[in-house]
Amino acid sequence: MEKIEDILKDLPEDLRIPFYKAFNVIKEESKELIAREEISKRLVAIKDITEAQKITERTLEDLIIGFSDLKKQVGGITNTIGYTLENETIKKMPN
Repeated sequence: MEKIEDILKDLPEDLRIPFYKAFNVIKEESKELIAREEISKRLVAIKDITEAQKITERTLEDLIIGFSDLKKQVGGITNTIGYTLENETIKKMPN
């Protein structure tokens, strides 16, 4: 790939400097454009991550609620089994 310096060296002196300055301006503008595009891509990625985080938090809240309900149900079953065992034990005890 040819370098800009190699291309510009063939131009007359009075054109070489303005072309070189114009090339540098274009080069800097290109860098800025690339930087803006990169920032834009990163902002989109951050937005996507934020949405995923919100979904994760809602799912976690649902799991916490479900776990709390499960604990209550297991506690109720444990009490029922305990009462049943106690009743059966009392029935089988000699008077």
